[in-house]
Amino acid sequence: MIYVNKNDCVELEANNQFLRIALNGSISSWICEGKERIYTSVLADITKRFRGGTPLCFPYFGGAKVEGMPPHGTYQDSFASLEKVEFLNGELIALFNWNCEDDFDVKMKLTIGKDNTVTVEHSVKNCSIARSMFGIGVHPYFTVNSEHALAANGSQTINVTPPYDERHKIEDGKIILGEIGLDISGYTNISVWKISHEQSTKIDDMKDDDYKKFVCISPFTSDVTVNPQESLNFKFKMKIRN
Repeated sequence: MIYVNKNDCVELEANNQFLRIALNGSISSWICEGKERIYTSVLADITKRFRGGTPLCFPYFGGAKVEGMPPHGTYQDSFASLEKVEFLNGELIALFNWNCEDDFDVKMKLTIGKDNTVTVEHSVKNCSIARSMFGIGVHPYFTVNSEHALAANGSQTINVTPPYDERHKIEDGKIILGEIGLDISGYTNISVWKISHEQSTKIDDMKDDDYKKFVCISPFTSDVTVNPQESLNFKFKMKIRN
């Protein structure tokens, strides 16, 4: 097990896998079986909200409902502090916590498994005395090698041809994208997003040809109601399919 807490990121290495976690809790690199599995733009500054990774979208997923607020929530602009790292039963476990000035206590548990897996679990606790509502999602940029991609959502085949921006109900909690499989629980939907070359030329924080290098498959759920002091859990496991 290797664990390095740097000024601009946390680096974890175990079970022949490497993770780099940015200051906002997003995984900016996942190297497994010698390949980079997560796209991060070479123009990215991982000390703030950046293009790529696996950013947490909270307390809403998608466009902001209030003018002037950023897309996909405010937690991408917040600091996720590392609370604990341990090696337990052959797995590396790292615990992170966001200290934001709102009514929620949001934590993340990262587990580097023994079988080419990384599990990302978020827990959300309502710390107020009233019922609250939120939306939550994770927006991972998975690496691909071509302009087009195929994904499977249970029995559904998704032909991802850019520009593609569609939402789908999760069928059975299992998503496949090439060599990568996702096991999802707690979330109800996925957003599949792949931009075109024309769209990429209008984005300042990535190179024009990088639209070929990633597909976003984002588990999310909206309009979640949580009671006072209640906690809810959301999990997705990334694994390499043999």
